[in-house]
Amino acid sequence: MDSYKFSAVSQEGKSQKGSVLAQSEDEVLSYLLMLRWTPIKIAKTRRLFPFYLINDFFGRLSIKDKIFLVRNLFVVFKSGMNFKDGVTILMQDTNSHALKNFLVYLNLHLEKGASIYEAFALFPNYFSPMEIEIVRVGEYSGNLAKVFEKWASDLERSKIARSEITSALIYPAIILVGAFGVVLLMATFVLPKIALLVSQFQGNVPLASKIFITVGLFIGKHVRVIISIVIFTLLSLTAFFSTRVGRRTAINIVVRTPILKKMILLFDLRTFSFFLASLLNSGVSLSTALDLLSNSLTHPALKKATFEIRQEISQGVDFGDAMLKKTIFPKSFAGIIAIASKTGNLVEILEILDQYYDDESKTMAKNLTNLVEPALLIFVGLIVALVALSVIVPIYQQVANQLGGSSSGNSAGAF
Repeated sequence: MDSYKFSAVSQEGKSQKGSVLAQSEDEVLSYLLMLRWTPIKIAKTRRLFPFYLINDFFGRLSIKDKIFLVRNLFVVFKSGMNFKDGVTILMQDTNSHALKNFLVYLNLHLEKGASIYEAFALFPNYFSPMEIEIVRVGEYSGNLAKVFEKWASDLERSKIARSEITSALIYPAIILVGAFGVVLLMATFVLPKIALLVSQFQGNVPLASKIFITVGLFIGKHVRVIISIVIFTLLSLTAFFSTRVGRRTAINIVVRTPILKKMILLFDLRTFSFFLASLLNSGVSLSTALDLLSNSLTHPALKKATFEIRQEISQGVDFGDAMLKKTIFPKSFAGIIAIASKTGNLVEILEILDQYYDDESKTMAKNLTNLVEPALLIFVGLIVALVALSVIVPIYQQVANQLGGSSSGNSAGAF
């Protein structure tokens, strides 16, 4: 199955552009005509390096797009509207290229009489294995409306948490950008004049001042090259971290950072609780649910532990006992789940733990950002102090030498 780009005009005269997975160009044409769109252009998509990396990075569904999709699909089911008609309305209403691509394919898939789950499964870059499985179970059990409602609620909570972290990091980011801009301005306009002045001084210039002025002059002379290198490095890192190897590398770095590794663990414990409760509540077996969780968690140690628990359960080990053996799980978390699994209240307890770890992760994220702000201010202050001392000390020494020389001359004249 190939990807085709198309451009067409709807009955209302509105331009429609997007891409769709299909077996042939004729299939895409038939689909556009079924929508009563006038085809203008249909072409097979060519994926060339490095453009496919950029497309994979920016072509994913944002959390905002996911909320729009899931929340509106829930509304379609609750309203009793024909599902295919609802998808067509959403497809025309969204401005997101990535979301429109999915909706176009979903509509085409439904037209063929295929299941909703199969359409979700063909977009692994958009949806995690757990999300795809929840859709499958919900569709087969006839509870898709409930599935979409709970899924949308979880996405909205994740969006709020991300928004709080992002808004808290805006101020530190502005400080860093401002500090970087001040350094560039000084290196480009101020330091050359200071260097000329210092070169005329008699006596020894402090080593720190020499190093600072030399580095500053180098930055000033090569400022365009340095900016180009910085931009190229950022783009390269963005492309690298958009790949599976890059994301795995980034995760391994984060989980080794003292403060961030605990935050990642809290987020994953919340994910573990929410999705395990959702899967079990939808009728998925515990073994299958753990298998899906092990493929979707972020923390490597938690991912490994979940997979090992799934293997031990298949060998007849009790779920609670298997969890208690894994040191990556907090003792209170594992102990509560072990008791709940034996009393038959596992789903209810998981929902409570989901809310608890959601609150804990938000609190920790807020505390972290509260620590980052003063740390950055201190960092910028140290840079300013270093600049000031490196410039002022040689000037002070020169003034002191001149005053000392003048005083000596006056004393000699008196005798």
